[in-house]
Amino acid sequence: MRSPPLPRALAGDATARVAIDDAGIIHVDVGPLSLRLEHEICAALTTVLARAMVRLARERRRPRLAVVDGAELDR
Repeated sequence: MRSPPLPRALAGDATARVAIDDAGIIHVDVGPLSLRLEHEICAALTTVLARAMVRLARERRRPRLAVVDGAELDR
């Protein structure tokens, strides 16, 4: 008896892995968390996560650097 084929790896690193199976289900593994998502749901989740990361980056923006005249430093 043949076992079902394993999901095909799409991407991964030390933190997460993403694969797809023959039925088109996307397997997302992050640490102990495993998600099995349909393509549309995975795409929507990706968009939401990207928006959240952009917002976090904007909120954590460091003050802009400025060139200061040396005389101002002596005050």
